[in-house]
Amino acid sequence: MLEDPFSKIINDVYRLNNDLSPKNLDKKLEEIARRSPRKQSRICFHKDDLSKIQIMYICHLKNCEVKIHKHKHYPEWIFFLNAKAQVIYFDQKSVEKKRITIDTKENEGFVMHFIPKNVFHTLKFEEDSFFLEIKQGPFDKNSTTYF
Repeated sequence: MLEDPFSKIINDVYRLNNDLSPKNLDKKLEEIARRSPRKQSRICFHKDDLSKIQIMYICHLKNCEVKIHKHKHYPEWIFFLNAKAQVIYFDQKSVEKKRITIDTKENEGFVMHFIPKNVFHTLKFEEDSFFLEIKQGPFDKNSTTYF
């Protein structure tokens, strides 16, 4: 179970209740992801689903499966802090169009990637990875379309 700084939203998604992240945040995220059937976890830094900016700190374990999807209304920014992954883009018929390699060790620092709205994409993780995802709010679960 997580300690006081967090409240559970659903499954492997939590919200930070404080203005300062706790010690060993990466370790805590990784522990949640290891218990999760989805092999992932996230801590929401924004105060609630109505926040105009949604900021999440995420851990995806190696081989975590991310469904091909697109965000209808807003783009997203991903700041890979410690990651080895592929960002893969698809056309409207699910044919792969572009693949981008992300490797923060090779880059010698974080890697930022912008994903436009209305573009189908997925992520494939070659190592346990940590990243920030930032997008415009408010949160609307119906604004994401999956293949």
